[in-house]
Amino acid sequence: VRLTLRRRYTFVAAVLCSLGVAVLWGANLGLIKPAVDIVFSEKPPHDFADAKVKAGREKVAELQKARDAILLEIGHGGDAKVLRRQWNALGDKVHAAQQELEAARYLQPIVKRYLPNDSFVVLALFVGFLLVATFLKDALLVCNLMLIERMTQLGLLDMRKTLFRKILRMEMAHFGNDHTSHLMHPFTGDINCAFNG
Repeated sequence: VRLTLRRRYTFVAAVLCSLGVAVLWGANLGLIKPAVDIVFSEKPPHDFADAKVKAGREKVAELQKARDAILLEIGHGGDAKVLRRQWNALGDKVHAAQQELEAARYLQPIVKRYLPNDSFVVLALFVGFLLVATFLKDALLVCNLMLIERMTQLGLLDMRKTLFRKILRMEMAHFGNDHTSHLMHPFTGDINCAFNG
């Protein structure tokens, strides 16, 4: 590992390629649901974004209303333990609905600004983006594999050089008829085992 990590720039480049693959893979998977929602909804993309914001507001208001109703029940002498549990559970749902509403509000101007108001064109854009992202992901994956292979091969070359230097410093009396095969084995077999590891 120490020999391999001497090539810091190669190691950093391999890690960056791996991160790029992860980000593009996540982007490919993350775009599937929004693309399906927008393309297969009966509304154009701009109206769909407006409808998501409106639905988010209505959901938050409905959950808040249910939460207020539980507070009224507690005030009228209902079972406080059960009602507090329900109130807390609704609080978590309100928080999740508010986050969804904020996401819809954030995406609404982006959809209106950058996406055309035609579902087919949006589908074509998503497919084009997925193709480009897949091509980049595969290119980064190939670069990652090449960098890792380069790092490994150069590390093994350093191991062979070190072993060869040590053998050259050995006494001549050590090299008998029986020792030639024993000396060649570390150069080939053992170092290849390290490579496989």
